[in-house]
Amino acid sequence: MSQDDRRRRLARLLSLEGSTTADALAARLGISRRSVLRDIEALRREGVRIDSQRGVGGGFRMGAGALPIPVQLDEAEIVALWISAELAVRAGVFPFVDAARSSARKAIASLGAARRAEIRRFLARIFVGPSASSPVVRTVRAVPRRLLVALERSFAERTRLRVAYVDRHGHASERDVEIHGVLIQAPI
Repeated sequence: MSQDDRRRRLARLLSLEGSTTADALAARLGISRRSVLRDIEALRREGVRIDSQRGVGGGFRMGAGALPIPVQLDEAEIVALWISAELAVRAGVFPFVDAARSSARKAIASLGAARRAEIRRFLARIFVGPSASSPVVRTVRAVPRRLLVALERSFAERTRLRVAYVDRHGHASERDVEIHGVLIQAPI
């Protein structure tokens, strides 16, 4: 993440969180407390009003009349927005479906040409299909979060993933897989 991206994210966190500490911001951003303090000073120099209070219960918050922070979505957030909009379209009964689809298109259009092309290639590998059938829905179990994160990462980074499983004959097996495309069918 670039320094500018990190500062925008810091400002967005301050806008959303209300009052928070440098340590809490450092943990959320995965950076040092010292980097948070430097970034706050840099944002102040750019004209962003950030108030601070020392001592117990103190911390940082956006000042009254602070500059509004434009929404900056990263690639994963844009993909999630697009998938959500497509799922709503497939369901056909949700209000604001057109607005959801329009917001996804605007988010993609807001990117630079190279990133926009990259996102479009990525989205071309995701297929949002019709709702899953009742027999399929009945057999679905909750998927552990760590598994979803591993699948997302493997798909996004085009890396292989080692999968251990029990085959249809009851034998333990494993293999390396590379996920080329994803089919998403609500509600699974």
